[in-house]
Amino acid sequence: MWAKIGTSAYKLALQPSMAIHNTGHISLLEPYQDNRFPSQIKEPSPSIQIEGEDEYKLEEIIDSQLHYNKL
Repeated sequence: MWAKIGTSAYKLALQPSMAIHNTGHISLLEPYQDNRFPSQIKEPSPSIQIEGEDEYKLEEIIDSQLHYNKL
């Protein structure tokens, strides 16, 4: 259940066990839309089995971050 509390904000009736904020913008309540551009979906490359573990070849690393001096 939800209640409108402003021109574009709604308050959701959530279970107390859910530790999240129960108020949000109306845009957060829009229904899920499947991929609008299905032609842009890339199938993952097949995995390589090494010692019983799946491994993949990467084309590039697009981002990284140091956290407590560890990559």
